Amino acid sequence: MINVGTFTGKLSDDVVREIAMVAGVDDAPFWALMLARGLSAPTVSESPEWYSASVGARTTLVNGAAFDETTTALVVDDASVFLPSDVILFEATREVGLVQAVVTATNTLTITRGHGATLADALSVADNAVVRNIGNAAGEGADIPGARLNDNTKITNLVQTFRESIDVTGRMTRVNQDTEEVRAEERKKKFQEILRDIEQALFHGVKGTGTNANGERVTTMDGLLTVIASSVNDVGGALAIADIETFSEQMFAFGAKRKVGFAGSRYMTAVSKLYGSALRVTAGEVLAGIRVTELQTPHGFIELVNHTGIPSGTLVGVDMDHVRIRPTNGGQLRLVDGRSGNGADREQEEWMAEHTLQYSDERFHFVQKGVTG
Repeated sequence: MINVGTFTGKLSDDVVREIAMVAGVDDAPFWALMLARGLSAPTVSESPEWYSASVGARTTLVNGAAFDETTTALVVDDASVFLPSDVILFEATREVGLVQAVVTATNTLTITRGHGATLADALSVADNAVVRNIGNAAGEGADIPGARLNDNTKITNLVQTFRESIDVTGRMTRVNQDTEEVRAEERKKKFQEILRDIEQALFHGVKGTGTNANGERVTTMDGLLTVIASSVNDVGGALAIADIETFSEQMFAFGAKRKVGFAGSRYMTAVSKLYGSALRVTAGEVLAGIRVTELQTPHGFIELVNHTGIPSGTLVGVDMDHVRIRPTNGGQLRLVDGRSGNGADREQEEWMAEHTLQYSDERFHFVQKGVTG
């Protein structure tokens, strides 16, 4: 339990980390989960960068209606899905073909139809029929095949500094029976404040540089609600099971099949009403002790965590395999003590943290919003 007594005496960085994982259950569950799972990597740059390599698509569509069972030169929407010697499946008929040549400039495939025991069928190549790449079959003694290029995207975020000061008057330090309790109470309150500041930035922050009221340069980081753009579903009304099940394919199109969903209060209430006893309440994270409600969808599992800092009708889904806290050297949350106020009869300490969020590719995460009931 986090109480005033927890914040007495000298607080080492290790002790602060342990306190943060417990206190974060209520004030900063996303941050606490990353700490508990060891999802942290230091940065020596104020603008760390990383690359996200997206695996290429595996399907495309037939483009045109002038094809039949005799067609061997097939136009598709995106020929870059294929390389020579790839094996393709025409999903409508289960016909299999072999790719002999690819011309990306015209999106044309030269193919052998009816491979193996399958038969060439006009329905295989009807307009908008799905063509799936089911792997490469290299020839015996063949040269090294051409490279299948993936989309390598450089992503950056900015480091943000978080500070909360603790101010105790000299009289308080001289009254022995009261000093530690008052100091500990102030430490506790300011600790909760900095946790909330950090958590809000992780979700709502916007990357940028500027100056504060004193003319000092400041940098701020992007949060998940700012960067997630691909997998966003606006319900715009009452939540239905169909809303979750239909959107679930997009939720889990990239990354893990088990993601953490930080849910606003209205969204959490709506899910509870819809699923009732079908929801499974688990013991939560072994280290962080967070209460988790497990929701199974047709395409994966969402570990729901109620979050007061998320808009009430919103769910933010996070692939925890693709997030990291990136602290600067010495930027882990810590208590900096021993500061006096320019000769004033008081002593000052401060909670301080400096880090950014690495979120890999935004497509690993999702948002469902606009739930009104």
